[in-house]
Amino acid sequence: MGVPVVPTIACGDPMIVFGADLRLLAWNEQAAELLGPDLEEAGRYCWEVVGGVDARGSIVCHEGCAIARALRSGRPVPETQLLVRGPGGRRLVNMATLSASCNGEAVFVHVLQPEVHRPPEDGERGGGGSGLTHRQLEVLGLLAEGLSTNAIAARLTVSHTTVRNHIRSLLGRLGCHSRLEAVAEARRRRLL
Repeated sequence: MGVPVVPTIACGDPMIVFGADLRLLAWNEQAAELLGPDLEEAGRYCWEVVGGVDARGSIVCHEGCAIARALRSGRPVPETQLLVRGPGGRRLVNMATLSASCNGEAVFVHVLQPEVHRPPEDGERGGGGSGLTHRQLEVLGLLAEGLSTNAIAARLTVSHTTVRNHIRSLLGRLGCHSRLEAVAEARRRRLL
């Protein structure tokens, strides 16, 4: 038996609620769509379901995470950008976290706002004024997840050569010499 979806929460963004012990208590339908069926296993810990990593692939969500420590001590937590696990692979989100009280018990809430790139305007190639096409932005996002050229090709169902050409073009347009530098530059320009 799973933890029930909370129908009374009026929030258009995916949201999960967990206790001070970091076990999931509730979530909304949007969170179920984003994070997938793992939510339905009763007693799961938030870090097991969210599975957040940063742009370099370093684990953000774990048993002793800094966000949980700050919440337990009553400190405010700044919005965090991370890649979360979901049924379609990793997805970039901005995560706002707050603490509240429910029946005298501390509860914490993650509101996950998926990153969305705006569609190109007329005459624009894509990428929100970056000069990058939507496919290049897609490849850039997969590079940020740490995927290899072959893994990106498999994910996008295109050839290794096509991905290599997109990466070469990305590096030129961003003025970078490596994949890591391109991801860092894209973050600086807020393309990711």
